[in-house]
Amino acid sequence: MLIFNLMKRTFTKLVLVCLIFTLSKLNAQVLVSNYTFSSTVGTYTSITGGVFLGNSANDDDIFNNLPIGFPFVFCGVTHTQVSVCANGYLKFGATINNVSYNPISDGSTDDSLVSAMGQDLQSNSAGAMQYKTIGISPNQIFVMQFEDYTSFGNGDNMNFQIRLYQTSNMIEIYYGTYFIDVNTFNEVGLRGKLASSDFNNRKVILNANAWSASTPGSSSNTYCELDPTPWAPNNGLRYVWSPPCAAPNMTIASSQPTICNGSPVTFTASGATSYTWSNASNASSITVTPSVSTTYTLKGTSIPGCTAQITCTVGVQQGPVISLNAQPTASFCPGMSGTLVAAGATNGYTWQPGNQQFAIILVAPTTNITYTIVGANTQGCTTTTLLSIYMTTCTSIYDPNFASETIRIFPNPSNGLFTVELANGLEKQIDVMDLTGRIVLSKTSLENKTELTISDLSNGVYYIRLRSNNESKVFKVMKE
Repeated sequence: MLIFNLMKRTFTKLVLVCLIFTLSKLNAQVLVSNYTFSSTVGTYTSITGGVFLGNSANDDDIFNNLPIGFPFVFCGVTHTQVSVCANGYLKFGATINNVSYNPISDGSTDDSLVSAMGQDLQSNSAGAMQYKTIGISPNQIFVMQFEDYTSFGNGDNMNFQIRLYQTSNMIEIYYGTYFIDVNTFNEVGLRGKLASSDFNNRKVILNANAWSASTPGSSSNTYCELDPTPWAPNNGLRYVWSPPCAAPNMTIASSQPTICNGSPVTFTASGATSYTWSNASNASSITVTPSVSTTYTLKGTSIPGCTAQITCTVGVQQGPVISLNAQPTASFCPGMSGTLVAAGATNGYTWQPGNQQFAIILVAPTTNITYTIVGANTQGCTTTTLLSIYMTTCTSIYDPNFASETIRIFPNPSNGLFTVELANGLEKQIDVMDLTGRIVLSKTSLENKTELTISDLSNGVYYIRLRSNNESKVFKVMKE
């Protein structure tokens, strides 16, 4: 007996198409004017155990080539060293070339700097400058601290820090306790790579706006005013500058350029610091086995929270549709041989057992057997189909072992009227087939006895296939 497509597994080819949508990009030349400013109040904490620079007599002193402790990106350039001037500012790079009292607006001074209190400063007798890298990678902080500093020749007491944050490349000026002796004007903010034409500074005017309510500077020489009234930064005031978003430039690599359904494919993303796939995975690499055309969306995030998105569409090509036929019949008698025919594939077949690689094979089974047929198409995709062949004695129409019930077919031989008896009370599918396996009569019945009439057919040998309760039997009958 032949069972078509008892089990089918269709292998199809996948086509990967990835489209990259970048929400924003960091220019090679980044302007500090594009940095984002924010102001908050926290708790100022002095560092201890750092590397001290100079002594309590510091005045216009420069300290070059100080290690940051991690790569820091400023204006699109990665730095590992800074230099610092006792006049309240820090420069990115190995050296400060000129001492300045107005480092943001001074046309002759260096570029790429952070000014926390840019004016003519000096250390008090108990004052000190020190730096230290604190924290654990990738969240380290470089801290440059000015402790007990004053405007030149006066009796101020200023305490402040410049902080550089790893990974986020954020810049922070942190103000501690202040005592102001005389009124002074100070440059506070960033100066970019384009000298004094690129700046991001703050403005504080006595009796107009407090340090906690500073406004953006309109020119490079905009200042923040200090006064004994008092008019000074709050203890714990933080000025923070964050770089513009650098959206990740992501790519996706696949483990194979094309695959067939039923085989996994691995996608590996790169270019971002974190990932979110449309299948909810947060890994940089996922393995999927799509069975239909599927679009996967990957969102990548960089520090500080900039995003990009890639869309990958997997198209599915179906494998071949395999049809099978057994000739001259689907049921074999002992000593009988026949052919099994496969059709539908365009790139060959493989039959198991036997490992025969033909569309038609010759068989002479001696026991019930199930063949596995794999057919391939020109795209390399395959379909697997199972074909089951059953043996029958071909000498009797009496079988006492079908579903623990008795089957009778009578009379046999007959003039074309047969009665099929199976008293199991279940639905029965009855097919009459000729010697080629072609079904010439089909009938469904719930009766224990079912009559079949083939009087209009030619005399000869026919096969009656009876299926019920997930079992099947084939019987040989004779019409005279």
